[in-house]
Amino acid sequence: MMFDRSGRFERRAAAFTLVELLVVIGIIALLISILLPTLGRAREASHRAACLSNLRQLGIALQMYAGENKDYLPIGFMSEKQFSYVVNWNNSNGTRVSQMGYLVSGGIIKDGKCFYCPSEVDPMFMYDTPENVWPFDKTPPDPHLTTAGLGHTRFAFNARPVADWPTSAVPNRFFPLNMAKKSQLGNKALLADLIISKGDVIRRHKKGVNVLYGSWSGQWVPLSEFEKLPWNTIPAGDVSTIWNDVMLKETVDPPTGVWTDLDKVSH
Repeated sequence: MMFDRSGRFERRAAAFTLVELLVVIGIIALLISILLPTLGRAREASHRAACLSNLRQLGIALQMYAGENKDYLPIGFMSEKQFSYVVNWNNSNGTRVSQMGYLVSGGIIKDGKCFYCPSEVDPMFMYDTPENVWPFDKTPPDPHLTTAGLGHTRFAFNARPVADWPTSAVPNRFFPLNMAKKSQLGNKALLADLIISKGDVIRRHKKGVNVLYGSWSGQWVPLSEFEKLPWNTIPAGDVSTIWNDVMLKETVDPPTGVWTDLDKVSH
């Protein structure tokens, strides 16, 4: 309290001291450090649920495709069993719709967004990025569907590598000779979050993958259920035929590979 020059009483506004200000800042920083991980986990839980919903939508589309095409499913791989995520094949040798892309070209899937996971941060596996152009349902037609050398279009999941789809080395043939039938696959894992390598799992959901099974049910599978040698030693970005048997080997009884590990945990 103070008096002005005329002797009247004057009250000064209270102010924070430097110490008080630092204490408030410290409390705010502490609250942020507590809340951010919680918010991050909530966001990932929401993304994981949306991812699983997308897989189930693809499951419905596969059922419809099988019903219209003598029980056949448009899933498989192209030479490398990790390379089971292509919907439009496009390199310098040619371009054409392949595998799960037939769900779109056949009019079963209208919205390409269900082919993608909201947790993905790699633009190579995100919806309609410069690195992964979504060429379908565009006017005029997108050149990725007609002009060779513009790059593949990938969807954000791996498909079970049960049939080797042809590349340009096999002219005038678009379907594999051993295209899979749903009745042959039973309740095996059909689609999953990327399992190209352990690094792809960690980048997306960190602790596991969503999987679509032949019962058309989707479920979460923890990484601990399939993190085994030699799959968990595959270097990030190494998509090669040398890993084909690591992904799935059906010439032995029982079959082996990371896909069979996913089969074992189906509900």
